Amino acid sequence: MKSHPLGNDTDLMDGVPEIKEDTDPKSDNPLPQRLLQRYILHARTNIRPKLEQVDIDRLIRFYVDLRDDSAMKHESGVKIVVRHLESVVRLATSFAKMRLSPYVREDDVSRAIALFLTAFLSTLQYKRREALKKKYTSYLVLDKQHYQILSHILAAGVKEQCQLMSLKYGGYEGREVLQSVTDLRSKATEHKIYEQDVEKYFKTKAFLSHYRLINNRQDILWVRGASGEEQN
Repeated sequence: MKSHPLGNDTDLMDGVPEIKEDTDPKSDNPLPQRLLQRYILHARTNIRPKLEQVDIDRLIRFYVDLRDDSAMKHESGVKIVVRHLESVVRLATSFAKMRLSPYVREDDVSRAIALFLTAFLSTLQYKRREALKKKYTSYLVLDKQHYQILSHILAAGVKEQCQLMSLKYGGYEGREVLQSVTDLRSKATEHKIYEQDVEKYFKTKAFLSHYRLINNRQDILWVRGASGEEQN
């Protein structure tokens, strides 16, 4: 979300174009400041996300591994203790609150770990930082992993439909394949990839090199040998 400081000081606002309220939930336009304040207040006051739906063992394994690495002899960085694990949990809970969600999801935990890990690595000397960055790569490249999975889902759908057309039309696989955005989101959720990541994927080169969004973003079009851009 983005906000814009709409105040009563007309001198400060001279020359600033008036920002109209945007009701499109996928819009990148700024939110009115008052609405953003109400949103934050509601999240802080009423939303209490629970950890029931996440892999606690994964979180503990991460903590134990990082604690052991930070405790190594001659290690120059911050020593990892229980309060750091609590910080990761609070970060994950905050991400869930931003969605007004009653539950913390796996992607909330993953983002919290990645954020915390990046901060921790920044306290280390270069050689040690690069070694641990390599060891913990799986925690740091969430978007890339998600995009690879989404690309695989779409490619599998293209392959399946081409095979069906080949059987139906005697070897002709066709030039175009249409897939539903709703179906992609459903399959992505099975891999714990949620809508915000799917939306980001639609803007990547990996997607635009092979697909187009059509029919008001309801369908995904693949054209053999073509690269595409988003279309309405």
